[in-house]
Amino acid sequence: MENQIELFTTSDTKTSAYLLTCDIPLVKIVKENPHKIVFGFHQNEDVKRLLQQYWTNQAKVNPRKLFDSLDYLKDLIHRDYDI
Repeated sequence: MENQIELFTTSDTKTSAYLLTCDIPLVKIVKENPHKIVFGFHQNEDVKRLLQQYWTNQAKVNPRKLFDSLDYLKDLIHRDYDI
């Protein structure tokens, strides 16, 4: 039996940029239509902890790295690139 890896998926670009900034690798991007992109990350305890910090306004990241991550995601969205 194959071992299935659970993914955390979101269409929220800002949440995805935050996870990338925290060194969580992006493993999947699905362009469902021109107006909806879904980003996928391996689900694990680090992701759960980081999301909790994000949603409770306790996250602390380097702003320059966050903006670089956001630019990277925008490039993925607007170019015909697949992960």
